[in-house]
Amino acid sequence: SQYGSDSTTHSIVVHLGPAISVSPSSSEIKMGETIQLNASGGILYFWHPGSGLNDSLINNPVASPNVTTTYYVTATDIDGCASHDSAVVNIIPTLFFPDAFSPNGDGRNDVFRMLNPQDVIDMKIKIFNRWGQLVYESSTPYFEWDGKFKSIDQEVDVYVWEADVLPLNSTDYVIMKGN
Repeated sequence: SQYGSDSTTHSIVVHLGPAISVSPSSSEIKMGETIQLNASGGILYFWHPGSGLNDSLINNPVASPNVTTTYYVTATDIDGCASHDSAVVNIIPTLFFPDAFSPNGDGRNDVFRMLNPQDVIDMKIKIFNRWGQLVYESSTPYFEWDGKFKSIDQEVDVYVWEADVLPLNSTDYVIMKGN
């Protein structure tokens, strides 16, 4: 060409974000318990939300949320590149059954029932008399046993119950027993 030519070469270095790893990625704890989260792959860490964490700027905070929480972590490497990951902490509710009931028709404690059925996805309960005879069974967490078997009031006595319960936020059934 009459004007000549010129060329310039530029090198561009692309740094990938750090290969971040978080464990556990999903966990289950009971209300009031704690679990340690761990992230690796960076040199700086930022977890959010920070509520329920003992320190949101370290790689291994201890989590104690009051509700099921997804914690997001950003890990930054020495080149200033960042990657993101998350960990879910599921809160398993504490399940409550009364120690006694009085089916005497006074309107107070007249039925045996679970005190927080809203915290259960699925359940089956069986109640047995002292001789091991099945006197009641139900497959709903909203059951109410009125102390009757075949429409007959049962004696004041000790009855044994066993429940197979799937709590809210859980993937595992829990076997609970009482009398």
